[in-house]
Amino acid sequence: MPLRIGIDFDNTIACYDRLFAGLAAEMGVVATAKQAVRDAVRALPRGETRWREMQALAYGPRMGEATLFAGFTDFVRAAKGQGATLYIVSHKTERSNLTNAGPSFRTAARDWMTGLGFFSVMGFARNAVFFESTREEKVARIATLKLTHFIDDLPEVFAEPAFPAATTAVAFGGGPEDWPALAAHLFPQAAREFAA
Repeated sequence: MPLRIGIDFDNTIACYDRLFAGLAAEMGVVATAKQAVRDAVRALPRGETRWREMQALAYGPRMGEATLFAGFTDFVRAAKGQGATLYIVSHKTERSNLTNAGPSFRTAARDWMTGLGFFSVMGFARNAVFFESTREEKVARIATLKLTHFIDDLPEVFAEPAFPAATTAVAFGGGPEDWPALAAHLFPQAAREFAA
């Protein structure tokens, strides 16, 4: 049976470490990884508000500064070469939860994907990208799509009561070897060809 693989977007496909480190530096905070930035900014006066303002910038007008996780394009090539169907399913609100205003996070993400060739070079179908407003809606979409596998950086998604038992949960750690390791695990023949 051909694989139907769903992939989370934020912190699984799109890497924000460099972007958040740059935004933090603009605030006078020195930190490199997104988690460290979040903790440092939250420790500031009005920290939670400032962190949400930073997120609104990163997921909106500054989305173009995010990077693609290393190895993702090879994973996509291996998947397509083995006849897998790929979907992107993400919990992403339309706008900032802080103000419910400003640019569309979903439009910014789609523009970023378009710029990186998702819908041309990589061959993603535009109607295979889903942005959901809640985690529950994201899990419901995973079930509706009847995915064989779902790749996500958040274990909370897999712990949702409605996460489908028929879908294999695949944890993404965010390291430079994660996508090559996933390709080698799911598509060993194709992964060997890329490594050669």
